[in-house]
Amino acid sequence: MTTANAIFTVGIILMALGLMVAAYTFRRPAVAFGSCGVWVILAVFSYGFSISLWDPFYILFWISIALVIISAMEGVVLRPKKEDVPEDVNRTESNWQRSNERYANFQAQLDLRRSGTIRARGRIGTSKKRKPDFENSGELE
Repeated sequence: MTTANAIFTVGIILMALGLMVAAYTFRRPAVAFGSCGVWVILAVFSYGFSISLWDPFYILFWISIALVIISAMEGVVLRPKKEDVPEDVNRTESNWQRSNERYANFQAQLDLRRSGTIRARGRIGTSKKRKPDFENSGELE
């Protein structure tokens, strides 16, 4: 094993562990899936460098496969809880009430327009369609 391979192995391990810690700290499933990908890269790298069945790289391969499975399951574990979601995203009673009031106002305006009390902008549905003029279309005979 050369020095470059050792540095690459340690760097990949630290990157994967850092992504896992960041995923748990900030509760972001996407970061957990990123660490899953880094563990897959480490598994492929260590399997390629393993010589025998009980080589340290072979053991590292099985450890990284186990961590691939754990990192893939983190997406379910790290789902945002209801208390983590901001208040304005949750539909509260006041939000429903405001939307119902807006809908009622919209329906009232539609009823007034249909009855003729309020005239809509422009002429909606009253314009006549022009018939095509084939005599002056400029086509060659």
